[in-house]
Amino acid sequence: QSLFGVQSFEPATSDTRFVIGATDYTAAILTPAIMQMMATRAPHATLSIRPADRSDAERLLADGEIDVALGMFPQTTQWIKRRRLYQDHHICVFNDRLVSLPKRLTMDAYVAQDHLLVSLDGTPNGFVDTILDRHGLTRRIAVTTPYFLQGGYLVEQLPVIATLPERFVRGCTILSKLTTRALPFEAPTFDVSLAWRAGDDRNPRLSALKNVVLEATRNLEATRPKS
Repeated sequence: QSLFGVQSFEPATSDTRFVIGATDYTAAILTPAIMQMMATRAPHATLSIRPADRSDAERLLADGEIDVALGMFPQTTQWIKRRRLYQDHHICVFNDRLVSLPKRLTMDAYVAQDHLLVSLDGTPNGFVDTILDRHGLTRRIAVTTPYFLQGGYLVEQLPVIATLPERFVRGCTILSKLTTRALPFEAPTFDVSLAWRAGDDRNPRLSALKNVVLEATRNLEATRPKS
């Protein structure tokens, strides 16, 4: 781009293939809205979703394997830019045919159950365990999986409870039919962001993709039921 200048890009006529890196959680939430927006803004373009999370998104961006990334990026290097898309929080979800919990979930009832943990890197503990440790409590994690969608299937079929992002639970066909409870402790919210290479700020193709993602997210937020 420095040598030859920024080439033009016409999203309405281009048959480019956009590549987005995301976890299955962010992909499940945002892909339908992104595809709907692409049908209007870039009808001939196609979309490819690549697995990516905070552990490898920067490398994939650096190597040019993905155009942008969607997910949780609490810290990024100077050559990565990000923009907040939405905020989410966690809730407890379970199959009430297999697990019995009080309507007002207590800490004791929460830790008494077997748990499913979605762990992207396989670590057998998460932010919940840090919170429980402050209260002198532990939980039994019966099963871990790196996939949110697989977690939904497992919660439906196993006598376990899971602590999952609220938007994912409401939007997942399987989980939305199950029972939820508010967590019995204060849990931090988290931001889902759009990340891209700072050097692509003047790239019209990447600008078109970023605009599609941002507008799709705004439309999704506008139609989201108030909780």
